[in-house]
Amino acid sequence: GHVIRRINHTGNVSTITGGGINTADHILASEASLNQWIEAMAIGSDGSIYLLEAYSSPAFPQRIRKIGPDGFIHTVVGGGTDKFLSATPVPATSIDLDAQPNYDMALDAAGNIYLSRRLSKVTSINFPPFAQTNLVGAISRVTPDGMLQNIVGGHFLSGPGQGGGLDDEGREGQPA
Repeated sequence: GHVIRRINHTGNVSTITGGGINTADHILASEASLNQWIEAMAIGSDGSIYLLEAYSSPAFPQRIRKIGPDGFIHTVVGGGTDKFLSATPVPATSIDLDAQPNYDMALDAAGNIYLSRRLSKVTSINFPPFAQTNLVGAISRVTPDGMLQNIVGGHFLSGPGQGGGLDDEGREGQPA
């Protein structure tokens, strides 16, 4: 399986997480199984490791997991079913990251997680439910108490000039 290893200053290698068979939360990271891809990793001021796991199957949803200084891993963002396109704060674990692909993340000294969603669009005429649907990128903040809110962007477009943000010709639509 996929693993994350640490090489210390003397050259010793140790496995931090991965290689296990358990996808549950609140277990030792060394016993955890990781998703197929880690899109981003960041280190918190307390030494916690944050992993942005890409979606690979329903058993491995896209999420951000935190390995605390105590060695336990748990989900801090994602794993829910809610779509998040609002400036109203919601619990970060209630959202479905799989609905919004192409993420990156960063941390600040106050313990906030900043989650960016890169511009993505689907314009296939082979799948009518998705025809001419665009998603404009956004930046969301997850506070240390686990609340997520969009702070910039996050508009859905349903064709040129509809719904807010920029359409596929770079024109502004209606604000959300």
